[in-house]
Amino acid sequence: METFVDKNRVLAIMSFVKKYFIILVIMMIAGASASYYYGTFLKEKRIATFSKVLVERKAEDNVAQQFTAQQLDVNVIETYKDVINTPAVVNPALKKLKQQYNEQFSEYKFSDVVKSISVQHQGNSQVF
Repeated sequence: METFVDKNRVLAIMSFVKKYFIILVIMMIAGASASYYYGTFLKEKRIATFSKVLVERKAEDNVAQQFTAQQLDVNVIETYKDVINTPAVVNPALKKLKQQYNEQFSEYKFSDVVKSISVQHQGNSQVF
């Protein structure tokens, strides 16, 4: 089946585009600018989150399993440190500290608090 195209309609559309080309370009730029402004300044920010799961284990009698359990304890402490260092935990804590002790914590930033949280290994213990 043949497709018929009305040449007059095509010419009318082309003449419309030629006649209003500048206005169409200005409208596209205005629309792109408005959407950028909305996305950057007006739209509510969304937070991407993640979670970490800790799994408890039973105490073992085997020496090799006890050593493995000790290594898992180290990993658990490191995981606690990673969870504590997230902005979802540090920022509310820092905000509360600034409200209660403004003169002591007024200059603290997120990065300062994160640097002050550490894990140290002392013998068979982990100090958090």
